[in-house]
Amino acid sequence: MILISVGLIVCLALFAYYHLLTMVQMKDLSDSLSMPDQRIFGYTMADIEALRATMDSDAVGQLNYLHKTAGFLFPMFTAVFTMLLFIRWIPNRRTRWLAWLAPIGFAVTDIWENFAIDALFTHDLSAGAVLLASILTTIRWALLLITGGLVIGLGVFRANRGLKSKLLAIREGTD
Repeated sequence: MILISVGLIVCLALFAYYHLLTMVQMKDLSDSLSMPDQRIFGYTMADIEALRATMDSDAVGQLNYLHKTAGFLFPMFTAVFTMLLFIRWIPNRRTRWLAWLAPIGFAVTDIWENFAIDALFTHDLSAGAVLLASILTTIRWALLLITGGLVIGLGVFRANRGLKSKLLAIREGTD
C-alpha cells in the first residue's frame, strides 16, 4: 500500500507540475491565451487560430515537448496507480473492471488529445480537427474528475467503514 500511496502522491505532483505550473507558464508564450489542454469545456476554431497567430515555432515546440513528457507521464501514472488502488480496495472483479474504465479511458483520451492538439499547430487547420481535439479535451477532463471522484469516494467509504467497526469494537469491549 505504501507503493500505491507514493504513486498517488507522484500523480498529484505531476498534475501540479503539468497543469498548474507549465501550462500556466505557456501563457507567457501565447500573449496570455490559455493552452487548449486547460480549456475544460473545449474551444473553437477562432480560439485555435488566435493561438496559432501568437505562438511562434519555439512556443509550438515547447508545447509539443510538454505533451511528450509530463503530458504522457501524468495520464500513465494516474491510470496505473489508480488501477492498483482499485485492486486493493474493490474485491469484486466485475466492479473493479468497471472502475478501471475511468482511469484507462482517461489515459487513452489524454494521450490521444495531446497528439490532436499538436496536430492543430503543425498541420493545416480544419474545423473537424479542432472539433475532435476539443471533444477529447472535454472528455479527458470528465474522466479525470470521475477517476478522482472514485478514489476520494472509495477512500471515504473505506474510512467510514473502518471507523464504524472500531466504534462497534469499543462498544462491545473487544478492542
